[in-house]
Amino acid sequence: MNNFFAILFELWGSYRSQVSTDLYDLNIYANSGFIITIFTVIMAVVFYFLLYRGQAKWDTLVHWILWAVMTTVLNVVIIGIFTSGTLSRNNISAPLPDYIDFLFVIFIWSLLWFFLLSLIFKNYGHPSRSRLPF
Repeated sequence: MNNFFAILFELWGSYRSQVSTDLYDLNIYANSGFIITIFTVIMAVVFYFLLYRGQAKWDTLVHWILWAVMTTVLNVVIIGIFTSGTLSRNNISAPLPDYIDFLFVIFIWSLLWFFLLSLIFKNYGHPSRSRLPF
C-alpha cells in the first residue's frame, strides 16, 4: 500500500530529494493514505447521515463547503502531527518547503476524496438529500 499512496502523493509534485525517500521508508505515505480515507469517510457519513436528516438548514452550499474544508484541515493537522512526530523520533529534519508541499498534497487529496464521497452519499438515504449541492 505504501507504493500506491506514494504514487498518489508524489503525483502532484510532492517528490523532493531525500524527504520523499524518508516518507516512503518510514511508511508515512501508507499511514497518511489510510488516515485520509478513514477520517474523510467518517466525516462524510456524519454530514450526510447524522447531521442532514431531511432538515432544510443543512442543504446549502455554504454548509457543504464549511464541512469539506473542516474535514480537509483536520486531515492536514492530524497527518502533520503524525508526520512531524514520526520524523522527529527518527532524527530526521524535513525542510519546511518540502513539509508544506506534502501537507498541501494531503489537503488536495482529502478535498477530492470528500467531493467523490459526496457524489456517492447524496443519492442514498433520505429522498430530500438530492437537494444538497453535492
